[in-house]
Amino acid sequence: MKAGKALGAIVLLYVFTLALVPLRLWIAAQFDSTHRSIGIILSCIAMMACGYPAFIGLTAWPGPAMLFLIPLFFTIIGLYYNAPLTGFMGMVFTMRHRGIGLSVGYALGIALFGGFAPFINTWLVGWTGDPRSPGLYLALTSIITIAAIIYAKRRLPTPRVQS
Repeated sequence: MKAGKALGAIVLLYVFTLALVPLRLWIAAQFDSTHRSIGIILSCIAMMACGYPAFIGLTAWPGPAMLFLIPLFFTIIGLYYNAPLTGFMGMVFTMRHRGIGLSVGYALGIALFGGFAPFINTWLVGWTGDPRSPGLYLALTSIITIAAIIYAKRRLPTPRVQS
């Protein structure tokens, strides 16, 4: 694919992602008032289920359209995970430990699972011979995330009663 077409698809993706900000804010506000994490878990399940099929689509129809549509699809199904994430993580830690807990937890997660993703995905493709195998990495990280959310959920305060 030519660099100009790829760049165009990515810029268009960012424009659409920006248009989703009001929806993201609404989802975050809903979480803040209810503390219900079911949307986060369902979003992870959708990511887990769609990772490998998305790579099938990308290998079957490579091009700017798929480079735009697949990340847009994951942006949309990831809204219920990403929008309340900061609020969820903030509630897991006490006020005294919130700064260090959020910064270390987030940085370690990004470094381990995001930073090593290119290496792991390259290794997966070489080991399996399947260019769609990075979808399996997405599924595995989704399972780990679901387990972490269920574990962390026990630390959340009970929801406020609205009058």
